[in-house]
Amino acid sequence: MSYSNYNHTYRRNRLSEPAQLLSAANLWTPTSDQKYMIGAIFETDQGERYKYCKNAATEIAKANLIQASAPDPQQKANLQTAYGESAGESKFDILVATGSGISDDDLIDGYLLVSDGGAAMGDLYTIKDHKWTTGDTVMSVTIADAGGLRVAIAATDDLTIWKNQCRDVIVKPTTLTGPIIGVTTTIVTASYYFWAKCKGFCSVICDSADDILIGNPVGHIDAATDAGAMGLITDATIDCVLGVCAYDSAVSEAGLFNLDIAGM
Repeated sequence: MSYSNYNHTYRRNRLSEPAQLLSAANLWTPTSDQKYMIGAIFETDQGERYKYCKNAATEIAKANLIQASAPDPQQKANLQTAYGESAGESKFDILVATGSGISDDDLIDGYLLVSDGGAAMGDLYTIKDHKWTTGDTVMSVTIADAGGLRVAIAATDDLTIWKNQCRDVIVKPTTLTGPIIGVTTTIVTASYYFWAKCKGFCSVICDSADDILIGNPVGHIDAATDAGAMGLITDATIDCVLGVCAYDSAVSEAGLFNLDIAGM
């Protein structure tokens, strides 16, 4: 099996210094058109890391934490009644519950998961492309694995479709509805593409209720941290740790943090 069947419309390989980013899509200049693969990585010689993202439908302020878009319930665990598929197939139709909120091309570089069923349960595939063929119920999917399905999908299996987590990102809400991706380095216009910082020194707005001090562990405390803001970790066993405070700015102002976001 291989991934030679990827969509190569946009540059996919990791970027690192001294390689040059496109001048029209640098770390502080969002663009209306896509320049790189969603989720592409840029790393500096100092170990800083950025991820290439697409904003959702609302402008995001500078120095705000962002998270992946919240999935619609209709994207999850769809029984494939009459839509099983043989092993080895790379392009096939799947059944999706009406009202999933997915449009053509939203799932490029996202995922197809066999979330329940028989022998195929647990198989995960990267989506190369997809189009609706019957309203928003039957979707034609092409997977990136040129070897096709490793195990046949049965009509009794459940399929879950998932966007690339860097597509259609939103401001981190007070209660998470998706994983945290990174931090905006500039104001990001609705639906624009941009680089979010996820590792290294970064400015983030401090939570309005926390007295964060230098050296404190920081991150997200569900239902307690302001939307988009960095909070003070009080229990690392249940809170989402995102880094350490380097400069303890006043509440609701931009502080300096050494980020290290898990999975990014």
